[in-house]
Amino acid sequence: MGKKQQTGKGGATNRQNVLAAKNEISVADTLRKGRHECLCQARRHKLVLNCLGCGRIVCEQEGSGPCFTCGTLVCTREEREILNRGTNKSRELMAELTGGAKAGSLQQIICRLQECHRV
Repeated sequence: MGKKQQTGKGGATNRQNVLAAKNEISVADTLRKGRHECLCQARRHKLVLNCLGCGRIVCEQEGSGPCFTCGTLVCTREEREILNRGTNKSRELMAELTGGAKAGSLQQIICRLQECHRV
């Protein structure tokens, strides 16, 4: 005769909670400081966005910045909204995301972002 599965303390529900907690801890432990190329395709880390140049799936480990494959700027929706404003804060954010590299004028990048997101 098989054992009756418990749903109370120590049963299936408790095992699921323990597994979920372990999964959250292991994901947090896998993030390294800085931008590093990652091949998880947002299965281990949170999604930032897909690259609009090549379609690469960018996770939070890779972070916002130039795509590791094609160099197109990849950023979150919130960062894109800031960049579209054209303020001093947007220039600072652009410098931070691109590492200070001159990838083109801010206006050119904003135009490219707006063209790509017209739906």
